[in-house]
Amino acid sequence: MASDWCYAEITHARALGKHILPLKITPCSIRPVLRDIQIIDLSTEREEGFERLWRGLKKAGLDLANAFDWDGSRPPYWETSRSTQHCARCLSSRLR
Repeated sequence: MASDWCYAEITHARALGKHILPLKITPCSIRPVLRDIQIIDLSTEREEGFERLWRGLKKAGLDLANAFDWDGSRPPYWETSRSTQHCARCLSSRLR
């Protein structure tokens, strides 16, 4: 919670109307920007915290039962793959 990047991500998510599910994994102070949201405390109430997290994910439309299968042989960011660098050139030329 002390990170300025964390603060920036929280405020950006709020501006976009995204669901925010703050997880507390170690004792820490909570920033004022999160004080109006219930924190899921995994540091003391682990089982209950995970249940709340799963419910929150489902409510946000991120039900893990309906998640897509990821091909583990592919990199998560296509830009990092040498074999797909030509795709980046094609895409950037279309965006101009």
